[in-house]
Amino acid sequence: MIANQPSAQGGTLTKVTNGEGGGPYPADHLYFGGSSPNPNTFGGTIKVSVHPLSLVKKVVLQVQITEAYGLDFYQPGGAPDLLLNTTTSVATSSIDQTQHEMIGKVDYTETLEDLYLNTYRYEWDVSLIQVPITSIEIQMSAVQHAEIYALQVDQGGVGTIPAYPPSLKILSIEPVVYQNNVSSVGVTFEGESAKAYLLEYNEVLATSGWSSDGESVSTGTGIFSHTFRASGDHRIAWQRQLFFRARWP
Repeated sequence: MIANQPSAQGGTLTKVTNGEGGGPYPADHLYFGGSSPNPNTFGGTIKVSVHPLSLVKKVVLQVQITEAYGLDFYQPGGAPDLLLNTTTSVATSSIDQTQHEMIGKVDYTETLEDLYLNTYRYEWDVSLIQVPITSIEIQMSAVQHAEIYALQVDQGGVGTIPAYPPSLKILSIEPVVYQNNVSSVGVTFEGESAKAYLLEYNEVLATSGWSSDGESVSTGTGIFSHTFRASGDHRIAWQRQLFFRARWP
């Protein structure tokens, strides 16, 4: 696969190896296929390749992946690994799990399991690499039934990579209210303290269709509330499901 976002610089995604029951393929998301009911079954390996910028100092990977039986990356050794010039880098990555949310339930083996979507940020400092960097590859292996929702690789000089996405956890949701042709719902979140978030909502988990009132919300001590409003009667849809996300203003 070749990245096709307008801002992409031609990154590619390649399947390296299949898993024990098939391998990763594009379904609703990038699904590591198979039918095993056993946890930590090897689901396959993929590789993301990007062309290095001149004098690159830092490489950042952001990845959204669902769990299967409590695991996302295959253990041991399946977590993202940076390869420079086709060899494993000696650089150590710093890892942030910036989000961990249940997005529904899934039936793997006639038993409903909670479906969690995890968002990670891996950062590698490559400023001390003494040879010219001619290729950048990030390789990772997932467990069977895992799904990758999104991948993004950024690179640049020290201090040029944007800050990681804001963390957001739902603590409580009030009943949906419909009055004067306006639907509203109040939500209490937990996030980072003393920050300003731009909150968005969507009736489906997708890359488009997110709505916002355009005003930044103060997170205060880290526990904060916000009321989402939209014209029309959205009670049925919002009571069934509603997704939220936060962006930096």
